Amino acid sequence: MFVSRACQDGRGTVGGKISANEHILSGHETALDGYDVVFEIHVKQGDRNSQFAEAEKIFKESVGALGSPALLVRNLDLLSAAWSPARGLTRFPEGTTPDEEHETLWRPVVAAIERGQKH
Repeated sequence: MFVSRACQDGRGTVGGKISANEHILSGHETALDGYDVVFEIHVKQGDRNSQFAEAEKIFKESVGALGSPALLVRNLDLLSAAWSPARGLTRFPEGTTPDEEHETLWRPVVAAIERGQKH
């Protein structure tokens, strides 16, 4: 499924594809493994900072409606935030990866993996 809307600043569009998570690597656990759905957000217009600000806005709008735990990830290699109905929004420190090297940072807030269940 594809979704899009005008950027809140009126310049450009933000949106993307919502699909099954195909980024799960067998034998290599990451923060991404606990999620069945991926929302690949793209922003057309502005510099990288303004693009990410728009992506974060649509993420916040979407997760409440989704009602399931979600991650906001930059280019599949940096975790920005996690959201769950129980915890709300949690931001990760700059430079946090979804890989084992930063597991101590993401494990406590990645509820799906913590319970051993996917969402």
